[in-house]
Amino acid sequence: MVDVHWADAIAGALCEVGNGDSHVVASGITPSGEIHIGNMREVVTADAVYRALEDRGTDVRLIYIADTFDPLRTVYPFLPLEETSHRSLPGGWSPFNPLCPECERIVGTRVLGFNSEEESVDVACTCGFQGVVSVVGGGKLTWRVDWPARWEILGVTVEPFGKDHATRGGQQGAARMIQENGSQKRCIVIEHPIRSYTSGSC
Repeated sequence: MVDVHWADAIAGALCEVGNGDSHVVASGITPSGEIHIGNMREVVTADAVYRALEDRGTDVRLIYIADTFDPLRTVYPFLPLEETSHRSLPGGWSPFNPLCPECERIVGTRVLGFNSEEESVDVACTCGFQGVVSVVGGGKLTWRVDWPARWEILGVTVEPFGKDHATRGGQQGAARMIQENGSQKRCIVIEHPIRSYTSGSC
């Protein structure tokens, strides 16, 4: 048997399914949690798959997303304590987190209502602001909804992710369920760690 690099094996598998010779590889980071070596592994994995697809002559794009809208879960030494979010899901939860136009924070906002024609939400914020915010550029979706929404909007066909997302009840299962109920397109997600492939075994 001939050894095949795992990135080449994934590229080969991708070319056999879905979009064939056109792919979008996505990776990214959010500063909401601690930055660790796994963050770099995801980026390197995405880059390796991108290069393997490119080597095959595939029409491929690599997208790197830095999600700076996520509320922080870790207190960094260079940030004041009030910038950190330790919240649980309240009653009246919404998948959209509006950005308060007054204090420019997501953490203290609450959706009171939704207007589908105006594409806006009624918002109340702990700073005292009450008003209307557009869902177009006026906030962000929660992570479980945001991930499959990006796949759909950006046309992502492959994205690596950490093993923690594949656990029962984890992000990957929720994203798949949202994707299957809302779209015909499929995104291939690469679970970490990636095993080495040998031809004939993938």
